[in-house]
Amino acid sequence: MELEITRNFARKYKKKSPEKQEKVEKTLRLLETDPHYPGLHTHKVQGTYGIFECYVDDTLRVTFQYGDNCILLRNSCEHDAVLRGLP
Repeated sequence: MELEITRNFARKYKKKSPEKQEKVEKTLRLLETDPHYPGLHTHKVQGTYGIFECYVDDTLRVTFQYGDNCILLRNSCEHDAVLRGLP
């Protein structure tokens, strides 16, 4: 599936260290190829409608939504920040 990047995702990505950017890029390659790849631990964010998250590492997450023939990348931040930023 094709990935679409929101401004919020791009802004947060640019603030990350080169090491974390590399980890996020690896995660995005896996997500694009197989969103249900076991290592991503993809799951629906509890209490939301249609928002999913996958693991980058022990603390870093990527949130996204499925669109028409694409995956819309919403956010890339620490797990607790993901939860605070949800409606």
